[in-house]
Amino acid sequence: DESHDGPDEGQQLQVYSGNNRNNPQNAAPIILLVHGGGFARGDLNSFTHLATQFAGLGYIAVNMTYPLAPAASWPSGAQSVAGAVGWIKENAAEIKGNPDNIFVLGASAGGAHVADFVFRPGVVGGESPEVAGVILSSPVLVVNSENPPQSSYFGEDADAWQGMQTLGNIERTSIPVLTMVAEFDPDQFKTSTAQLLNELLVDKGVNTRISQMRGHNHISYLEAIGTSDTQAL
Repeated sequence: DESHDGPDEGQQLQVYSGNNRNNPQNAAPIILLVHGGGFARGDLNSFTHLATQFAGLGYIAVNMTYPLAPAASWPSGAQSVAGAVGWIKENAAEIKGNPDNIFVLGASAGGAHVADFVFRPGVVGGESPEVAGVILSSPVLVVNSENPPQSSYFGEDADAWQGMQTLGNIERTSIPVLTMVAEFDPDQFKTSTAQLLNELLVDKGVNTRISQMRGHNHISYLEAIGTSDTQAL
């Protein structure tokens, strides 16, 4: 495994080399993993089990961190995701990956950062590279007073929140998206997932995929990856 530091001390990447068993002659697919943690917690250890699992399946797995609230604010998370994707594309040959076959998985608060990256390139600033596909795992798609910890990242000005949230502000629809939500997720995650489906299908005319993880809560289905429960993987 290799670790790489970004321009901010909160931006780090850790690369897990895959074993491309399907076709060892070609570059491996790459998956970038973006942890959650209420915008204020999480590190490279958050998704170690996911990185190990994907590497074992033949992916080049890349764990990333991003600057945390309250020191960091919107849209720094999306900018960190875009920066990580850019680094992966530039260094794909060195890490033995395919720059045209990059996937990004973001969970919870990390899902908010990935959602901004994929749907709102205008807030990223600079280049927001295309990827082969994105997985949003119980993402934060709305900003409201029902989730007070969000204010540490989105700020205290409630009048500005609607312009910061993903829903109602989708710009780019060219990247395939799978949204996962748990049967026992808090209601706001299930509601916003349904609203995302409606916005993409009805308002944008774009096909998308949604999967409900039966019997799981907000955290448990990603923790179950690599176990006998094969719903998520």
